[in-house]
Amino acid sequence: MNHSKLDPMKLTPSPDWSNLVPIQSGREFQISIDESLPSECRRLRPEIHSMLLTAAKSLPKECRLHVFEAFRTQSRQFSKWNKRIVELGREFPNEELPVLIKRCKNDIADPVNQPSGHQGGTAIDVTIFENNKPLDMGGEFADFSKHDLIATNSPLITKIQSQNRMRVKDCMEGVGFINYNEEWWHYSYQDRLWAAMQHFGNDKQEVDRSLYKYGACYGGTAGVSERFMDYLDFR
Repeated sequence: MNHSKLDPMKLTPSPDWSNLVPIQSGREFQISIDESLPSECRRLRPEIHSMLLTAAKSLPKECRLHVFEAFRTQSRQFSKWNKRIVELGREFPNEELPVLIKRCKNDIADPVNQPSGHQGGTAIDVTIFENNKPLDMGGEFADFSKHDLIATNSPLITKIQSQNRMRVKDCMEGVGFINYNEEWWHYSYQDRLWAAMQHFGNDKQEVDRSLYKYGACYGGTAGVSERFMDYLDFR
């Protein structure tokens, strides 16, 4: 299967970054930042940054929070999306592009249609260092080739590794972040993922989705392309 011809996805205009603040790091703050993170991405929304500082200060003095990823420009999100698409294309050479895209969305947020919390400065990827060494988490950061291993509550890790993940979880959730349970390192607050996991705005009782068909609401589907109907998932 030739995956060289991908559907075009275009960069949208650059956002206003004036509402983001640089991450304070160093021994005083018990926060370090991965050297690979570009300077323009070492930012967060002010309230998220304050939560991060509080979380770090809750750790013992010999520990610090280490930041892998914070704010992402759309171009950085694109680079991660494209890299994963290529990896999946090699791993599943006979699969059609729509299937690969669906797989990719499980690992990397769509840079255009469903942007990551990172793109809004509301998500952050972290681990804990103790005595200048990273705790053993039993799975490498962003190693999407091992989904069962990187899930926060993976049954494949050791007791110590599980305890280490819970140390990060307790530290971050103690100040209000939520963890994306498919990635032990990912935490966010008041982004799309946070709202979904908190059931924010949901009805008290489960809604029957069949009552909300496109045709029932807007007078039928005549003239609506199959592609559009598939995208909306209204059938």
